[in-house]
Amino acid sequence: MTTDPERKPTLREKLLKLQQGYADKVPGRLEDIQGMWQSYLEDGSEDILDQVTSQIHKMAGTAATYGFADLGLRASQAEETLLDFKESNAPERNVDTANNVVKNLTTFKISHKVTM
Repeated sequence: MTTDPERKPTLREKLLKLQQGYADKVPGRLEDIQGMWQSYLEDGSEDILDQVTSQIHKMAGTAATYGFADLGLRASQAEETLLDFKESNAPERNVDTANNVVKNLTTFKISHKVTM
């Protein structure tokens, strides 16, 4: 992007800036999800499980919009698994499967730098 103060950014530059802003926030959001999941594993609170699922749902909905289809797919898979997990009775819940999809999501790394 040029530094001419009089030049207005193009639509492409604005979109790339939004994409970069989203990419910059992903690691923190993934850490938040991991922290909430860990809290759920420690105390089994259904409220925390609802919060984790909600955050993952939001990520599944926004990631592809910002150009991160792989992240969106992982988030969708995690959301689907957690919804199934929530529907099963507590003694029958497969914590290992749910833990694996959350880990798969929260270890995601954005593989490209957004360039303008």
